[in-house]
Amino acid sequence: MNSPEAEGTLQNILSTLPRAAAQLEVLRISTRVRYYSSIFYIPGDALCETPSLRQLELYSCDFRSDSQFLSGLTHLTLHSVPSNAQPTLTQLLEVLRSSPGLQLLDLKNCFPADGLSSPRAQTPMYLQHLRSLALDGTLTELEPLLMNFSIQATSKIQISCIDTSDVGADFFPLVSAVRSLRHENSSNSLPFTHYVDLTIPASNSVRLASSSYDALELAFRLYHTSIDFTWRADGTASNLDANLRHICYVHPLDDVAVLSCYTPCV
Repeated sequence: MNSPEAEGTLQNILSTLPRAAAQLEVLRISTRVRYYSSIFYIPGDALCETPSLRQLELYSCDFRSDSQFLSGLTHLTLHSVPSNAQPTLTQLLEVLRSSPGLQLLDLKNCFPADGLSSPRAQTPMYLQHLRSLALDGTLTELEPLLMNFSIQATSKIQISCIDTSDVGADFFPLVSAVRSLRHENSSNSLPFTHYVDLTIPASNSVRLASSSYDALELAFRLYHTSIDFTWRADGTASNLDANLRHICYVHPLDDVAVLSCYTPCV
């Protein structure tokens, strides 16, 4: 079956989804057809009654922020939401608020275009149960979102960010948001051993990976942060130097036990 036929069949299946699925716990809708993609549409009256749903993964699907299956989740993955269906920042934050038990959040190419013009909460929402956060988007998309919530000190963080402006990247606001992301009252007094790996894959890219281990049991990693910044402008020495300083601000070196710096041969 060729790609259009396969995706047409999947859309027909979505069109027959029932209104109620009382026992449904996991819902995944995606396409893995290489070099071909289309948008899947979930009918407005489908899956309106799913009280047991806890894990939702949508790839290349329309996004209805008022859908009933977006509440009470523990795992939420949204990738490649079409531009005409992307939620506003307010709507996206409301989805997070309606799932206070959220443990995993994975967002890619689904961020609102109105982020910079949206008001920011005076007190960020605390996602106290979140243990894994993965975000992939542009500089202007990620910073407003990160300013509006905080997470546990021991949560895993993976952020991939690209600056699409033509005037040079300024990652400092996003870096500040990442550094303040971990909830100030959620850390504990365990003795940590900190490891930092700093990589320069190219002249316009910087990657930071920091890990913290229980000092008494180095095989047990307590939390991990991975940040990958890429900017469009030519990799000048001044841009690289500035962004290196910014990304190092995420994890100060005063409590680092092991520091590794690496750049590949080009």
